[in-house]
Amino acid sequence: HFRIIETPEMGNLEMGHHCDYSDLQSLYFNLLYDDSSEETQLACVEVIQRVLGHTTPDILVRTRSQWIRCLQYLLLHVNTDVREAFCAQIGIFVQQPIVSCLFLDEDATEKSYERNFVDLIAHSLATAKDLLVIQTLLETAAEVMVAVDITSELFLFSLFLLIDQLDHPNLIVRVNASRLINRSCYIHVKGGFAMLLS
Repeated sequence: HFRIIETPEMGNLEMGHHCDYSDLQSLYFNLLYDDSSEETQLACVEVIQRVLGHTTPDILVRTRSQWIRCLQYLLLHVNTDVREAFCAQIGIFVQQPIVSCLFLDEDATEKSYERNFVDLIAHSLATAKDLLVIQTLLETAAEVMVAVDITSELFLFSLFLLIDQLDHPNLIVRVNASRLINRSCYIHVKGGFAMLLS
C-alpha cells in the first residue's frame, strides 16, 4: 500500500488557491471598470458566470461589497451593449449559494436576501432617467423571473417591481412592463399572467 504524505506545500495549496483567486478577481474588476475599452468590458460581462461559478462561498462573502458594486455599476452602465449583455447574465446572481452569500443580511431579522437583491434593481430603476436604461432594468427584472422557480420570492418580488411600472408616467415604459410581465409569466405558465391569477 502506498501512503500519501501531505507535505507543507500541499497543505498550503488550498490557501494559495484562495489568494491567487482573490488576485484574479481583483484583476477582473480592474478590467471591468476600465471604461477605455468596450470590448474588454463586454468580454468581462460574458465570463461573469464562470467567475462567479468558480468562486467559493467564503470568497463570495468576503468580496460581497465588490460584487454588489459590480451589479450597481452594470445595471446603470452608460453603454447599452454592456447593459444588455449583463441583463442576459443576471441569472447567475440568483443561483445558490451566490445570491445568499452576496445578499443575506448578517442580522437575520432584517430583509431576506431575495428582497435585498430585488431592492438593488428597484433602486437602480428609481435613479434611472434615460428610457433605454429603464428598459434594460425592466428586462433584467423579467430575466430574474425567468431564471427562478415560479414559487420563489425572487419571482414574486420581480413581478411586483414590473407591476409598479404600470403606473409609470411614460407610455413606452408601461407598455414594456406589461409585455415583460406576460412574457415572463408565460414561460412558466401557459396563458401568462392571467392564468397565474386564476
